[in-house]
Amino acid sequence: MDVAFLGEVWIDEEGSGTQMHPTYKLVSSVGKGRRVNIYWKHGLEAEVIKEEDNMVVVEVAGGKIGGVYVNGKAKIQKTESFLTRLTEAVKGEKACVLGDWNAHHPD
Repeated sequence: MDVAFLGEVWIDEEGSGTQMHPTYKLVSSVGKGRRVNIYWKHGLEAEVIKEEDNMVVVEVAGGKIGGVYVNGKAKIQKTESFLTRLTEAVKGEKACVLGDWNAHHPD
């Protein structure tokens, strides 16, 4: 595994630290409210091209990978805006988006 997206990771009380692994480099920001973090293997040639509290998109091996966390209780306008920003960030021939969509049905 070269790239790992983690959702709702543990963050220390100061809001600036989280778990690390000797094989992987944490390349996304850490902070309170951050829902998606990304790690990749040391030495991997990749670039973070979009980063928000609920979204991280990276470019690697000629494609784009997006990791997301969607608040299932958000207003529809907020969700539409989020999806528009995500769509723009992953535009291209090779793209994959994964994550926690919280797509709960009331029944």
